[in-house]
Amino acid sequence: MKLYDDQMLEDNVDLCYEFNKFLLRHKIELFFPWLDRVPIIDVGCGTGEMTRALYWRFGQNTELVYGVDPDEERIKKARKTAPNVKFHVGEFEEIDWPMFRGIMCSHVLEHSEDPVKFLAHCRKKLLSDGTLIVSVPNALSLHKRLGDLLGLSTPYGLSATDIATGHHHVFDHNKLSMMIQAAGFDIIYSRGLMLKPFPSAMMIEHFEEPLFEAFYQISDDPALRDYCASLMFVARPRK
Repeated sequence: MKLYDDQMLEDNVDLCYEFNKFLLRHKIELFFPWLDRVPIIDVGCGTGEMTRALYWRFGQNTELVYGVDPDEERIKKARKTAPNVKFHVGEFEEIDWPMFRGIMCSHVLEHSEDPVKFLAHCRKKLLSDGTLIVSVPNALSLHKRLGDLLGLSTPYGLSATDIATGHHHVFDHNKLSMMIQAAGFDIIYSRGLMLKPFPSAMMIEHFEEPLFEAFYQISDDPALRDYCASLMFVARPRK
């Protein structure tokens, strides 16, 4: 079955990018207050938008901010936009890194074949007072629940878009919470990100940014956490 999001990826790439930029702004606003100490690494940094923002936040000190992604082409783009950041091509687990006070993994864990092992490696690379931030797509988001009722998708199944983008896992709040704790962390904060009643393509086609903003602001309500498009966790190494 051809899903709406797959068609969006083919026909509306620019619109998708604009919507993702809106989400990126809010992730920076939510994540960065927790990342107040360096060195910090952006794992799965892609083309480096959040890494570059971290670089400017900490006074453009290239010894303090790192970015890593397995996609060489994305890292090439990242280096053009932030040439002084320490970007690396490869997997986080395979490179000899220093210890960090902040590790940010935004929509990374769903790409891992063994999420607990990946999280345990994050624990190994964090200083005792360090902070881990993880965000993932939510299997039980409102638009996926509606898709299930309409017979278009299943919340815990990998869609064609998931497979095309290299996803191996889907998560809900309880599943990810247990994995983070199993890897040696204590969770200090969690919330939902973006109440999104429809797939991104429909949101882009039918709504404008003021309504996007309203959907994002309402996602702060704890009662709506398990209906949001993504989940955010902040964790620290267990003593």
